[in-house]
Amino acid sequence: MSDKEADRSRREKRRGQQSREKDARRAAQSRTANLESKAKNKKENLDLKIVKLVDKGYSIASVAKRLGLTVRRINMATDAVHR
Repeated sequence: MSDKEADRSRREKRRGQQSREKDARRAAQSRTANLESKAKNKKENLDLKIVKLVDKGYSIASVAKRLGLTVRRINMATDAVHR
């Protein structure tokens, strides 16, 4: 095998490796984005649930006790939703 063919072979191997690494990076970023999106949706749903209970007339303390959260967390949720 000549030097030219060996260089070409090495370049092709390297390109293949780079392509596989790029695909792996994309997949990891996609998984991360998906997990972050799910977490954000869960948080938003909880915030809406909290505000719904508060708007129904339940006190902040009773909502906190019912959901097992802190009063501070309830206040943060009401602030976030009412913005």
